[in-house]
Amino acid sequence: MKKTIKKIVVCITILIANKVVGQDPNFSQFFVAPLTVNPAYTGFSDYQWRSHANFRNQNLGLGTTYDTKSISIDGRIVDNELKQSYFAMGGQLLVDEAMAGIYKTNFVSLQASYHITLGGNDEKKHGLTIGLGGIYNKTNIDYASLTSSLQLSQGGFNRQLPVGETFLQDIPDKLSATAGIMYSYISEQQVLDVGFAGYRFNNNNISVLANGKQLTTPRYDVHVDYANFLNFNLILFLKSYFQTQNGINNVIGGGHFEYFLTGNYAHLQRSVDLGLYYRYNDAIIPYIGIANNQIKLAFSYDIQVSKMKAAAVLPTSYEISLTYRRLKNKWNPLLQ
Repeated sequence: MKKTIKKIVVCITILIANKVVGQDPNFSQFFVAPLTVNPAYTGFSDYQWRSHANFRNQNLGLGTTYDTKSISIDGRIVDNELKQSYFAMGGQLLVDEAMAGIYKTNFVSLQASYHITLGGNDEKKHGLTIGLGGIYNKTNIDYASLTSSLQLSQGGFNRQLPVGETFLQDIPDKLSATAGIMYSYISEQQVLDVGFAGYRFNNNNISVLANGKQLTTPRYDVHVDYANFLNFNLILFLKSYFQTQNGINNVIGGGHFEYFLTGNYAHLQRSVDLGLYYRYNDAIIPYIGIANNQIKLAFSYDIQVSKMKAAAVLPTSYEISLTYRRLKNKWNPLLQ
């Protein structure tokens, strides 16, 4: 086996082990990508419907970048205010790219949730939401963009020549399920939700060597979120998220303030978000957002505090999110 091919196989193996077996793609702005956290979040807002677009760039130096992009939409299909219950549906496309698109994974999911009020009154309500979903996962590796020493000619690399190796295979398509449950407390002044979710319950082969030894592993999420009106124009959001998969944990938490520039937030929203989050043993994450009516644009940047900050080339990561909300005539800004 040629040395170049060996390097390619090692790189692909490490990439797959870290990105797929290690942990699914995730965002620092996890609260702006709710369908990646828990299917019970489907329709859990006070909008007619909402759509999120997220972009995350991770640069590990020396031209090595990882891009994660997603777009989602969800809303309530049946909203029975008399019985204080609703049925909601949503969908999401998530794309994870590395090595300038040579390695690319697509996730397409459909999710549904059912919420029922457990008790309370018009001012305070306790609720339980159950969410279910299915995920189609396709990973593509562009072997034609890779090179081997057999393709080296006097004029340079000639990709029309055979690489001389045929042992690499495409990763099979995968289907998996997700399920989650969430408790919520909602009042005019406060919102609290606590949830648990699981993903990838069935193990699927992701090996490029046809040996079947690399498998996907289940992922489990726990989240706790709290929102409180400090005064008529200011809301405090506290959010935390724990994710574990294949023995690797991702813990992130923090909060941000939303300040309304207009007094009549119930019908017209102009606001500014400012906050700080922390990913345990990894990064401090400043967060800023600007909303105008139904559109919110937000930006965050990961400031490394892990051992990687001592590396010769400092990794950098940033995220941009865009949210569109179809507002009701009257809505509660605590439910976002």
